[in-house]
Amino acid sequence: MLFAALLFLFFLSNVTWGWDPPAFGQKGMVVAHDRLAAEAGQQILEQGGNAIDAAVAVAYAL
Repeated sequence: MLFAALLFLFFLSNVTWGWDPPAFGQKGMVVAHDRLAAEAGQQILEQGGNAIDAAVAVAYAL
């Protein structure tokens, strides 16, 4: 029982402490598991690309 409680706390700590604060935007949003991939998609949107262009850039970066 103690092992299960410790395991639960271990997973809970990884979930709550590993997240960045929420971000809000008005013109677009890029979400990816990797920060560099998300930045690649963001650059595409800032240069006038559409959502498909940004998705391709994110997929290529991953």
